[in-house]
Amino acid sequence: MYLYLMRHGRALALEESNVQYDAERPLSGPGERDILVVSDFMRKMEYKPHGVFTGPFNRSRMSGEIISRELGDIPVHMDTSLLPGAGLSDVLNCLSTFDPKNQQAAMVILHEPDISYILGQLFQGEDSQYPYPIYSGDFFALRIDINKHKAMGRTLSAFSPMITRCGDHV
Repeated sequence: MYLYLMRHGRALALEESNVQYDAERPLSGPGERDILVVSDFMRKMEYKPHGVFTGPFNRSRMSGEIISRELGDIPVHMDTSLLPGAGLSDVLNCLSTFDPKNQQAAMVILHEPDISYILGQLFQGEDSQYPYPIYSGDFFALRIDINKHKAMGRTLSAFSPMITRCGDHV
């Protein structure tokens, strides 16, 4: 199975977003542009998921909706197990809804440090963490093998809209 992991796009700060709770913060203009750049990368690489899974936080949902729209109205599934603190087992539960014969690619949009821990587990086993910083909008295309609710992964490609802009991490 192919798994596309992405950290949600940059969100407005709580003070400038006119919302009361962190979960309600929308993507910023630069965050939306980053997700469009990731969508373009996915299109060029022919990475088209059969479904996009997001948590309920506004910035994750908005990131998923942009990806869906840009790649051809892919179904977006909101799953409360993908709140901050989600782990590999939560991702695998989302993927278990797919029929591997008909739906071979899924995208999951998460928060950090969750992605670092999930990538670490997929590559190195329990209690490992991905050794490099993961910025908002960072994207990973993986080939994963799932056996008895355990998974091993290998990287097909990785893309960072932040790094492609010559290190603009603001």
